[in-house]
Amino acid sequence: MRAVRYFLPWVGVLVAFGVLISVLPDTTTESIAITQIPLIPVSGLVIYNFFRTGPLPELAARITVGLVALAGMSFAAYLAIKWASGELPTCLTGGCTAAQYSDGADLFFGIRTTTVGLTGYSLVLLSLLVPGNAGRFITAFLGTFGFGTSMYLTFYSVTELQTTCQWCIGSATAMTTIMVLSYWRLVKYME
Repeated sequence: MRAVRYFLPWVGVLVAFGVLISVLPDTTTESIAITQIPLIPVSGLVIYNFFRTGPLPELAARITVGLVALAGMSFAAYLAIKWASGELPTCLTGGCTAAQYSDGADLFFGIRTTTVGLTGYSLVLLSLLVPGNAGRFITAFLGTFGFGTSMYLTFYSVTELQTTCQWCIGSATAMTTIMVLSYWRLVKYME
């Protein structure tokens, strides 16, 4: 119970940042900065508290993965909505527009990376409903695939576009958190 007490508040903060980012008007750059900038350190604190406080009950880990997937889904949804409406995304790094409209945004056989992200986060949520080892394995596989994709896109952004996108980094952080927690669930509760 001690682990849940220390761990879940940080997840709540992470999800609150994701929700705030999704609902804030684009004209409030200061509001975006207030919610987006702390996302990566908060994710780090979530992982730190996870290892510091010891094992969690599996249900708490499953709920945590679901909440982080919802936060990541909010990033992908924001970019998908902006692209569909033809509007430019609000960006503190200056690279979001370049990333959104680059050739790399259609990497998956002409499917937009935002669509792949929304699908990936949705599949993570669905995999949490599958009981036993099969569900744990599927979640870990999806987390690993999402992590690898995020790292590739981040590398592409930095090397080819020579810029970064805060939404992409937020999504990569969420997927990294999902991968770490998914492997913990897989190893800890293997039947």
